[in-house]
Amino acid sequence: MRRKRLISFILVLVFAFAMSASAFASTPGLTDGEQGTFTLPDEGPTSQSKTLVLTKELKAYNPDEVTIKAPIIAYTYTVAAVTISADGATVTDKNNVTAPVKSGILPNGGISATAEWTADDTISAAPGGASNPKEISLSFENVIFTGPGIYRYSVTEALADGTYAAAGVTATDGSLTRFIDVYVRQSPTGYTDGSTAAQWDIYGYTCFYVNSDEITEDNKDTSPVKTNGFVSGTTDGSTALSADSYYTYNLTVSKTVTGDAYAEANTAFPFTILFTNSAITKTVDIDCAIEGTVTGWTDPAAAALSAGTTNGITNIKSGSSIKFIGIPCGTAFEVYETNTVTGVTYKVTSTLTPATADPVPDDAVVAGSAPTSAVTQGQKQAYQSTAVTVTPEADKAGENYAVDVVNEFVTISPTGVIVRYAPYALVLIGGIFLLLLGWKFLRRNEEEKA
Repeated sequence: MRRKRLISFILVLVFAFAMSASAFASTPGLTDGEQGTFTLPDEGPTSQSKTLVLTKELKAYNPDEVTIKAPIIAYTYTVAAVTISADGATVTDKNNVTAPVKSGILPNGGISATAEWTADDTISAAPGGASNPKEISLSFENVIFTGPGIYRYSVTEALADGTYAAAGVTATDGSLTRFIDVYVRQSPTGYTDGSTAAQWDIYGYTCFYVNSDEITEDNKDTSPVKTNGFVSGTTDGSTALSADSYYTYNLTVSKTVTGDAYAEANTAFPFTILFTNSAITKTVDIDCAIEGTVTGWTDPAAAALSAGTTNGITNIKSGSSIKFIGIPCGTAFEVYETNTVTGVTYKVTSTLTPATADPVPDDAVVAGSAPTSAVTQGQKQAYQSTAVTVTPEADKAGENYAVDVVNEFVTISPTGVIVRYAPYALVLIGGIFLLLLGWKFLRRNEEEKA
């Protein structure tokens, strides 16, 4: 009998130690984006906030290290209680102390949160991807626990509305569910009968990828694998898990005039640049930067690319350029130029760099009419140019595309009179003709009088 009592007493001590030590626990604010380690504090447990802060990561790609406008995308997070099977689940710390895991308990109204990027947000982008975090705040403030212990929950991510493609975002290749162990003890101050949420104290959290029935020091990096939320990492210690990704490219449109010093120095040629992506129905905002003399330019209006968007008429002078930054991959661009110089003929060529596709003349572009895509944008100009349409590959970091439109001055007069001066030559010829006609008329009158 004494032996049984001794064994029971030892088990109680072990369980009490497990509940008083923050085994596998971490502070609620995990901010570095790296996978943590299961830790045991040197001193006793410390009360934590009852709001657990996880991280949602959006990784943005661009051929340059730049700041771009964020895609419009919103996520919801719903917490559910994990039901522990009859066989039970345990965690064992590095001191070899094992404690059972309990099924989670939810408050009235449940636990949920949101994270979103809006039209007011900017994000960092880089060739290898730049991490952009948002906080996910999950409140356990109103949970009335039934006793000290480790309570297990799941938290699942979903889109608030629409699809990933509608925002131009590529979804993670991993699970949209994480698991949370919440470490609970009686409140060091004010505990009476445990009937209210305030009488329970949270002294640690653990967030991990895999719901494991047995978590130990030996398997912690390959089975549960700790994480700080919905971020890139490894789910079993080796398999890479991507974050949601936003792939973008840039486009520079430049103008060159050859053989016409006057137009080169004085004329800014009107351009219309159109962007179209049938999948993107959320608003996209594209930045611009200019070099040289570019007048009348504006950032493209924030709009759904499925309907096509333009920055209106942009006047580009020879030797100048405009750069569009942060265009979602999978978006086609079209470049149209208007020749507004009177009495001059140009040979127009468009050069695309890198040459991932040949510049394609738009058969609909003829003198005196605009391409259909430009008409729908209200740009009803007299177009005399070519259109370049390129669709970059989706799910791939974009390129720095460049379109240089070259106007080469063409001499067409067989008399050697340059086209620009042909009207004056015609006036001169007409004047000579009138003088000869007048002289002939006067001579005839003189002959009749004689």
